[in-house]
Amino acid sequence: MNILITGASSGIGKAIYKLLKEANYNVIGISRNGPDLFLDLKNFENIKKIKEFITEKSLKIDVLINNVGIAYVNSFVNSSIEEIEEQIDINLKSHILITKLLIENINQNGIIINIGSIASKIAFENWTVYSAAKFGIKGFSEALRKEISKKNIRVSLIMPGAVWTPIWEKNKFRKTDDMLMPEDVAKIVKLIIELPSYINIDEIIITHLKRAY
Repeated sequence: MNILITGASSGIGKAIYKLLKEANYNVIGISRNGPDLFLDLKNFENIKKIKEFITEKSLKIDVLINNVGIAYVNSFVNSSIEEIEEQIDINLKSHILITKLLIENINQNGIIINIGSIASKIAFENWTVYSAAKFGIKGFSEALRKEISKKNIRVSLIMPGAVWTPIWEKNKFRKTDDMLMPEDVAKIVKLIIELPSYINIDEIIITHLKRAY
């Protein structure tokens, strides 16, 4: 089984990559820091290189995991244009464009897994642009599912609550004992991949028992 995942060098993506590698899947990890393809996915020219790589290797994809994400936690008024553009480019546009370029390379009975967030359903103060992008991922996943289920390709959206990742550290938050860990999300991804092909998990929200979101 060939699995492609973006944002594979840290946080949730790194945990997914590691777990699936340990399960002996053929996993291709993409991010600015690899581990397999070193690409900055806010740049469309780099996104096209994924397609070129898949074509050169004559690969068919069984699972596409759109995971890459960033966040700048700041009031909308104080957000820079660069911060706004980068969050939209990485958190929303990259997911859509990668899916667009690779959809013909996905096998029948394949799966597209989009890693959203609880912010795909609940907007949070000071996470305005991040929330906008994640709401967009929810809409994209729902509409795409309706289109390509006819081709026996499944689309699942995972919406975790707070997960302790470098995003929090970079925005100067501290870890609390009511946060999920990246490995928790990775286990859900593996579960979805290993379900029978006639079962589609449309959407799933994951939260810590001690936390509302």
